[in-house]
Amino acid sequence: MIDVGSKDDSVAIQELLNQTHGGPSTAHDDAVLGAADRILRPAPKSHGRRWQVPAALAATVVLGLAIGLPNLQRVEETPPGNAVRAAQAETAPPSGERLAVLPEQLRWPAEAGATGYRVVLRDATADIVWTSGVLEEPQLPLTGNAATAVAGLKTCIWSVDVVGTAEPRELGPFWFHLRSR
Repeated sequence: MIDVGSKDDSVAIQELLNQTHGGPSTAHDDAVLGAADRILRPAPKSHGRRWQVPAALAATVVLGLAIGLPNLQRVEETPPGNAVRAAQAETAPPSGERLAVLPEQLRWPAEAGATGYRVVLRDATADIVWTSGVLEEPQLPLTGNAATAVAGLKTCIWSVDVVGTAEPRELGPFWFHLRSR
């Protein structure tokens, strides 16, 4: 191998290239490999710490996945705005409706995989005023204790806990306002 010694690597390589007339020679290859070896050789003070860069990169990837995957799953589970509006449109009474009289029943869209539904009625401050037992159908007649709980309210906020799905799910909140109060 040719030792380029204290000469600048680019000057030594250029001199060797000028000496070569028949194409690259072994001397040329040795000069290029020698220069590349010196350029790529780590500085003496970083010797033994080569593991730090790959470890830092690995830690960054792991941390990014730990933060990103749960958020990604949350985004996928959140229904798009149009789906929320569609569900609200299928409720009876429609969410936000101003009513002259108490509705006869509350209705909501059926959920796939549901074995039942539990309705929670709240006042305007979101305090629970009544909770149903498990209902088989996606509707609650406003009679008996449910009607009594809502009768004194000006605004009724209601939501539905879906029973029997793999993960707990709540529909709503929905609400209606009674004008006569």
